[in-house]
Amino acid sequence: MTDLTIITGANGNVGFALAERLAKENKKLLLLYHKNSEKIEKLSNEYSELITTLSTDISDYEKLKQDLSPLISNNCNPVALVHTAAMRSIDAKELSDSDPLIWQKVVQVNLVGTYNVLRIVLPFMIKRNKAIKQNRHIVLFGSNVSRTGLPNGTAYSAAKSAISNLTLSLANEIGKHQILINTVSPGPIVIDASHFSPEYRKFREDYYAVMLKKTPLQRLAIPEDVVNLTYFLISEQNSFVTGEDFFITGGKL
Repeated sequence: MTDLTIITGANGNVGFALAERLAKENKKLLLLYHKNSEKIEKLSNEYSELITTLSTDISDYEKLKQDLSPLISNNCNPVALVHTAAMRSIDAKELSDSDPLIWQKVVQVNLVGTYNVLRIVLPFMIKRNKAIKQNRHIVLFGSNVSRTGLPNGTAYSAAKSAISNLTLSLANEIGKHQILINTVSPGPIVIDASHFSPEYRKFREDYYAVMLKKTPLQRLAIPEDVVNLTYFLISEQNSFVTGEDFFITGGKL
């Protein structure tokens, strides 16, 4: 039975960087993405024997279950799940001016989508643990805004805060199955933002400028900063760290 690492949001900057690193180490990967796949297409072609890709909607439980379950059940041993998929705060408005449907959508994707992924993958991990005793690892992605707040992004901030508490609660449920779960909560990460709308780029630039001034290391994170910690948390070296929320902020509190 082949060990399998599942990464959601694999076409994103952090998800892709982690997938690339694991593929180079000959790890078998199941990479989930929503619509855009340009980053992982080349990687999946290069490592076709190791990588399976899946386009799906994590906010739709029934569709996700239909798409995902067969890929895990086929003689795979899911040893790690890294859930990076997220929807940004797309309206960038104060709550009093926000669109209720957009607000609900952001929470649906970020929080309910996290539940959906966990609800489908966890039973496979628990079942395999009964046959193959080994540590399994889950990393969920939160955000530094869970402890700072995010003006003009209340839906995103609220959902990410809930994910942190979900990790803490779930660690107490699944520890008996040798499943370790942690949250990684980055601050701003430097990426190519050219594909965003002009309005969101402006919002992002202003927010990043403020955060940079408050960061003791005097730079913002890059994807590799986040991948390095995530890599440890899903590795065999991690046999005891669970239920924690790791903030990657360059010293900013």
